Amino acid sequence: MRDLRFAIGDHVAYAEQRFPAVVWKADYRVVRVLPADQHGRRYAIRCRAPVFDRVVREQELSQLPGSS
Repeated sequence: MRDLRFAIGDHVAYAEQRFPAVVWKADYRVVRVLPADQHGRRYAIRCRAPVFDRVVREQELSQLPGSS
């Protein structure tokens, strides 16, 4: 099993795969690591304002400075 790129609690930037030049500027935090599917590892991320969760693929995320 390969190491996780992101851990629960990490602050991340989200760029939707359909629009890779668009980085959603919101306070996203990893809340769950989900099993990989045929496209790779998936994560559940949460936005604080407004509060909602979304499931994204690992390649759609990037680490924010200052995140552990």
